[in-house]
Amino acid sequence: LQILLFFNGCYDFLFFGATIGIHIWKGVEFPYPRARYGPEFVLIFAFLFIEIMRLSLGSRGNKTENTGTMVLFLVLSLFSILANVFLSFVQVYVLRLDLVLNVVGIVLVVLQFLLA
Repeated sequence: LQILLFFNGCYDFLFFGATIGIHIWKGVEFPYPRARYGPEFVLIFAFLFIEIMRLSLGSRGNKTENTGTMVLFLVLSLFSILANVFLSFVQVYVLRLDLVLNVVGIVLVVLQFLLA
């Protein structure tokens, strides 16, 4: 589990950099509805916060074998999966790159969920 958490942290760095860049590009290049652009951007940053907390709790809970911390990790993992699904299928514009990035994220989180 600890190895997956480490690689997920590295992947998240690339994922959020790419996702923020892609979202800005989509806002410039496509006729994005104003009512959806801001909330989707806020969701990306909320997802970033959830991922940081999730990885921190998962690492701490795995090292200390604390049940309460691992339960919080599992709950945040569910929110992480929901955010990935939203970014994969419910955004106004979903590019293939968005889909690939989010499916890899879902696979990582599901593997961690099963190992926790």
